[in-house]
Amino acid sequence: MESGDTTHLSPAFLLSRQHDSGELFLINDSRLDYESVAPSHYYVIVVNVTNDLSSNLTATGTVTVYIKDVEENPQFTASSPQGNYFVLTESDTAYAANTMVNDELHISSSPGSINLQVTDPDAPSYSSDSSHTDTIDYSIMPTAMAYLFTLSSGCSSTQTLTSGGTVVADCTLEFNSSVVTDMDTLEMPQKPLFDIVVRVEDSAGLTQDMELHFSIRNLNDEYPIFQDTPYQVSVNENTVRGTPIYQVSAIDPDYPDTSPTNEVTYSLPRSIASGFDDQIYFDIDSTTGVVSVLYPFNREAVGNWLNITVRARDTATKDDNSRLSTDVTLFVYVVDENDERPFLTDTFLCVDVEKSSPEGTVVARLSASESPTDLAGTPASTIGFGAVTSSLYFGVNETSGEVYRTDEQMSLETSYLLFVEAFDYGSVINKSPVGLVKADAYDKAQHCVTFLVQETLANVDATFQQNFLNTFNSDWCNCTWTFFIHSVKQAENPLQTEIEVFVVGNYDSACDDQSSSLGEHKVYIPADRMLVQFQLDSDSEVPVVRLESGSFAPFSIKGVYLSVQPAAKKDGGFEQETEDFLQTFEGALVMTGAGVLVAALVVGVLAKVLYNYWNGNYARKNPSVQPKLSSVTTENNRTTFDSSYNRVRSPPKKGKVRGLLNQPKATYQPQNDNSLPTF
Repeated sequence: MESGDTTHLSPAFLLSRQHDSGELFLINDSRLDYESVAPSHYYVIVVNVTNDLSSNLTATGTVTVYIKDVEENPQFTASSPQGNYFVLTESDTAYAANTMVNDELHISSSPGSINLQVTDPDAPSYSSDSSHTDTIDYSIMPTAMAYLFTLSSGCSSTQTLTSGGTVVADCTLEFNSSVVTDMDTLEMPQKPLFDIVVRVEDSAGLTQDMELHFSIRNLNDEYPIFQDTPYQVSVNENTVRGTPIYQVSAIDPDYPDTSPTNEVTYSLPRSIASGFDDQIYFDIDSTTGVVSVLYPFNREAVGNWLNITVRARDTATKDDNSRLSTDVTLFVYVVDENDERPFLTDTFLCVDVEKSSPEGTVVARLSASESPTDLAGTPASTIGFGAVTSSLYFGVNETSGEVYRTDEQMSLETSYLLFVEAFDYGSVINKSPVGLVKADAYDKAQHCVTFLVQETLANVDATFQQNFLNTFNSDWCNCTWTFFIHSVKQAENPLQTEIEVFVVGNYDSACDDQSSSLGEHKVYIPADRMLVQFQLDSDSEVPVVRLESGSFAPFSIKGVYLSVQPAAKKDGGFEQETEDFLQTFEGALVMTGAGVLVAALVVGVLAKVLYNYWNGNYARKNPSVQPKLSSVTTENNRTTFDSSYNRVRSPPKKGKVRGLLNQPKATYQPQNDNSLPTF
């Protein structure tokens, strides 16, 4: 049997060892490359044949294998690796024309540049093949992000291959100058990665693709954006601390590279110097953006609107430590509530009331005020008046605040206290602090004198009257007298006017609003005693020279007399004269002296009796008579002198107590000429 010997075969082929075969088969197809077996493009195979029974019997032959040329795809060179990733840095502005991608690659790219060099295995045979040309065409295949790029001008024309089949022209990848690589605006299928495909085609129409994988390095260059603006909310004044009022929301366009959770933090910048003074009333949750009340606020103090500046701040990226923030205004409309209480203008009024004044006479006027902006124009801004507790002697007009007399008869030497208040008409009524009206009664017949002035009634206006009182209160005497006008009316002569006046001897102390003085009654000076002080005799109404000169001259006082003339004296001889004398101050002194003398006699007799009893004088004279001390009685029903007001005080009378305080004090009675006020 003969068998083939491959010792002399081409490395590309192998001869079968089978006796009945002699097949020749391929062992390495890489050697069957038409372009690499140049210039003949065939193999010559030497075959040795040996007899198996006798090694001396051999034969040699040759086999010629011609390689047929087949078109092959062009190939990117080894310096243009497939599947590597290239990193770009985002830009929010368009690139200039002819900007090469290689120039903008981040240092983290691997490899550091993109190489579009191509080779075509068929190129060496093109010189002897009239049906082919040694050219390569470049193109960018249509993909989602292909619009970002273009090929340089060196790729726009057909590229000529070298004799080795390599493109030598400068073909590079460039940015399209009409677009930007802003990560926040790019519509990529999957941020931040995308692919493009560069294709080359030879003259035979065969192609090869290169996939370029890109990622865009995101910068923290986008400011947070508040959602659903503008922000406005209404909040009631006096809302309690911790009450949520609004929630703001902002996003970071740089997400997701800034943080996996798109984290934005919120704050209320607090800087009065920067105009953020409204911030002090609120707080914000830095994570959720919920704004809540930090301190309750009053609309009357802060106004109708509070403008809050809310700040959203993003998170720094791994490649960029800077943080960006955006401010927005939250407009808070402050809803007014009826929270302002009215206040009485005067919390204490000390008034004088003529005891016989008819029902309805106005004795005082209350006034009050409230914040003019507290629910303006609504019932809550209207003020009413009333008495805290009911009174038999006075009423209060709810609308005008006038304090008026009822028909209940008032008593002299009694102080009447009326507690009053102001209130509004809101759904929740607010009341003022309690005020007090203290009223004392005087009697015109006992306490008023009339000054006749040479002026018409029209000229005796409020200014004239005030000047009149001021002059008497400051210049008449160095004493505690305080002058008041009871009434002003026209005299019988129309060119003259009558001014009726009464005087309070202890006004400052009786009208002190301290609680210790509320029980002190006013002491009204009797009219006849005032005439004495004006130095008039009982039969003359002509004023002394002093009332016609000095500071009193402008008032043209022509006369002073009792406002109510006493009844005419009855003819009663000695008895009438005695009665009249006893009603005078001197008579009162005589009666007081007589009372003191009688009391002294009683005390003396009692002392004598006790002395005799103690020494047994009665027992010695009449042992059967033993007087007992319990049978000796005295009654202290005399009058006593009260020096605090220079007057005689009578024992208190039993009877009904009128008013809230009832501590009787008699009217002013000078003790002697030396006790009169100093003028």
